[in-house]
Amino acid sequence: MPGMATVRPATSGVHAKRCTRDFARGSTMIVLAAAGIVFSSLTIEMNASELRWSFGPGFWTCRLPLDEIETVTIVRNRWWTVLQRIPASHRKRAGRGR
Repeated sequence: MPGMATVRPATSGVHAKRCTRDFARGSTMIVLAAAGIVFSSLTIEMNASELRWSFGPGFWTCRLPLDEIETVTIVRNRWWTVLQRIPASHRKRAGRGR
């Protein structure tokens, strides 16, 4: 209609940025929660013919026939084991060389 004007608030750009930031935070939280559920546990089962393992509530089930297993060793993995996988060159630079 002639003579009508559109009024836009001065903060419309700020509001759009806040909504985008809130959406990104929400999406990130959903992805992290889903990853937490999937990798919250590791289930290992063995029957007469195979070894089977899966993460969380049964995602990514893997199977290995028992006749393909050559040797078995008991190990104890601690949460800090990943720190031991740092290359020796990095440990020496940090003063932790052996």
